[in-house]
Amino acid sequence: MKVELEVSDSVVNLLEGAYDMAIRFGALADSRLVARTLVPDFRVICAAPSYLDRRGRPHGVEDLLSHDCILYGAPPLDHWTFVDGRAVHMKATLTTNDGELAHVWALQGGGLVLKSFWDVHEDIEAGRLEVVLPRVRLPASAIHAVYPHSRLVASKVRLCVEFLRAKLQRQWAAWRPDTIESEQRR
Repeated sequence: MKVELEVSDSVVNLLEGAYDMAIRFGALADSRLVARTLVPDFRVICAAPSYLDRRGRPHGVEDLLSHDCILYGAPPLDHWTFVDGRAVHMKATLTTNDGELAHVWALQGGGLVLKSFWDVHEDIEAGRLEVVLPRVRLPASAIHAVYPHSRLVASKVRLCVEFLRAKLQRQWAAWRPDTIESEQRR
């Protein structure tokens, strides 16, 4: 198998781009694609300890409004909605279309960022980022492999999806969402 990886925060059209498959985070739009759930995902609001030491740690959702915020996406996600139904319209201090750049800015103390735990877990575990409001839950989503519908899925796609699913599920089993609070108490 030959792997050619193209990375983008934009949702590309697999059919027009002749892609074999894509990995997508979150809710999927209706489409003619086949979606296979690889693993659950959850998101956290986090920031560098240096930022939180300088600006203070939020104690409730309403406190988020007085903080610098890093938004990303195309278009940027500026409404953070919580499991209990509350929603906050965040005002960006920094905005980008690139999720990795938003992560870097957070590490540099640029403000609060809403990220997938998959993206930031190593920095949380190492103390480079700190989860903000760990008891306030954000809606869970999933990570999916999506590929064009056909009667015969190419064996390379099927094998790649199964490999990714097995590997990610092993990692997920070690992380679990309830470990966030225990990580923050270390």
